[in-house]
Amino acid sequence: NFSLSKEVDNIKNEFLLKEVEKKNEIKNIYIYSFLSTLVFLMGLTFFIYRYGKQNKKTANQAKLHNLELQNTLQELELSNKNYVMRVMAHDLRSPLAGISGIANILITDNQMQIPERKEMVKLIQTSCTNSLEMIDELMQTSTSIGTQKLNLQLIDIVALLKDCIKLLQFKALEKQQTLNFRTTLIHHTIQGNNEKLWRLFSNLIVNAIKFSNVNKPINIYLEQVDENMLIKIQDQGIGIPKKNKEKVFEMFTAAKRKGTNGEQTYGLGLHICKQITLAHKGKIWFESVEGVGTTFFVLLPIENV
Repeated sequence: NFSLSKEVDNIKNEFLLKEVEKKNEIKNIYIYSFLSTLVFLMGLTFFIYRYGKQNKKTANQAKLHNLELQNTLQELELSNKNYVMRVMAHDLRSPLAGISGIANILITDNQMQIPERKEMVKLIQTSCTNSLEMIDELMQTSTSIGTQKLNLQLIDIVALLKDCIKLLQFKALEKQQTLNFRTTLIHHTIQGNNEKLWRLFSNLIVNAIKFSNVNKPINIYLEQVDENMLIKIQDQGIGIPKKNKEKVFEMFTAAKRKGTNGEQTYGLGLHICKQITLAHKGKIWFESVEGVGTTFFVLLPIENV
C-alpha cells in the first residue's frame, strides 16, 4: 500500500510539474506576443512619424517648386512682353527717322516742285501704313515672328525695294552715303507679306548705313535665280569679326556693336530678319571681311506654297 501511495504521489507531482511548465510556456508566449506587438507598434509609429515628416518635406518641396514655376512663368511672360516692346521700338525707329527726314526737306526746301513733293508725301504715307500694320500685328500677338501665319499677297518686289531705298536715302544722307539700287528688272511679282518684307529689307539697309563710314556707297542688288529672287545688300563698312559671325542672328546677341557714328544697337535687327526670311521659306546668310565690308544675301521663293 505504501508503494502504491508513493507512486500516486509521484504521478501527482509529475502532473503538477507539467501543469506549471505548461503555464510557463503560455506565459512566455504571452510575453513574446506582447513584445512582438510592442516592437511592431513602435516600428509602425516610427514609420508613420518618418512618413509624415517625409510627406511634409515633400509637400514643402512641391510648394516651393510650384512657387518657382509661377515665378518662372511670370518672368517668361514679362520677358516675352519686353521682347515684343523691343521689336516694336526697334522697327519703328527706321520709318520714323525716314518720315522725319522727309518732313524736314518738305519744310526747308522751297524750290521743290509739286511732283517731287507729292512723291515724298507718298513715301510718308507708305511708311506710316507699314508702321501701323506692324503695330496692329504686335498688339494682336506675342508669338515669335517666325511662327506666325503669313498673310500672303502678290508683291512687286522691285517697287518694294525702291520704296525702302527712297525712304532710307534721307537717313544715309546724314552720313553723306549713297544707296544704289542695281537690277535689270522693271517689275517682278512674288508671293509674300508686304509689311514683313519691308521690315526685312529696311533692317538690312539700316544696318549697312549704321556700320559704314561717311561717304561710302551702299549697293542693293536684285536678280532672279531659278525660281527664287536673290537680294544682296553690300556695304564697305567695318565688317564683322570672326568671333561674332555665329552670333549675329541671335536674339539680343552679344555680337552687337555701336555704329561708325556711335549709333546705338539693340541686338534685334538681324534676328528679326532671319525670322521673317524663314517665315517666307527663304534663306539668309552673309559674307564679311573685317575692315573691308559685309554683304547680306536673302533668297526668297517666287511662289510661297
